[in-house]
Amino acid sequence: MISIGSILFPPRCAVCGTLGSSAAAGSTASPCGRCRGGLRDAGTVPAIVGLDRVVALYRYAGSARPLLAGLKYRNNRACVTWLAEQLAQAWVEQAMEGTLTWAPTSPARARQRGFDQSEVLARALRQRRRAAGHAQGLEALLRRVPGPAQTGRMGRERAQQVHFVARRAVGPGPIVVFDDVLTTGSTLAAAAFALRAAGAVRVEGLVVAYTPPPGSNA
Repeated sequence: MISIGSILFPPRCAVCGTLGSSAAAGSTASPCGRCRGGLRDAGTVPAIVGLDRVVALYRYAGSARPLLAGLKYRNNRACVTWLAEQLAQAWVEQAMEGTLTWAPTSPARARQRGFDQSEVLARALRQRRRAAGHAQGLEALLRRVPGPAQTGRMGRERAQQVHFVARRAVGPGPIVVFDDVLTTGSTLAAAAFALRAAGAVRVEGLVVAYTPPPGSNA
């Protein structure tokens, strides 16, 4: 169903700014067809300690970089619906199961921005799954211990300064931790450590984009 708002104020592509039409794009006009062509498959994602596996959609390069940066730093949510569709599709194709949670940003960042981009996308994924007839569970299972921002830090610094604690004991059922971008893996590893300490037996990771190491033809 096309909303009146989308007719009066058609969305713009979150990457190039092209004015689009929800009807013309099927479900969303952001990103536009041309910018979707600039998205590259994530390829092989290296194993991360504490996680049974990690599923990534794209490489954090090409269109993926401005797409996620626009959401994270400018609260441009035009791409959220489309990204939720892609995440829901990956969930089915990869036969993922379990309670969905997310790796929260720091409290200071959340206050500064007024939102947590990973929570926004995780909730959109849950909504998309439910719309497709799946009773997807979603819980805020993690609390981030305040510390320095991770953007721009080297791998060793990240590994030493990302810490989470579980909000409660968790059962043995599988858990899927969502994060927007995977760089060194330290955030997901810390999340998995906290969940396993709280009783989780199987923990998987799901991310929109993976940052390949330098020299990997990104």
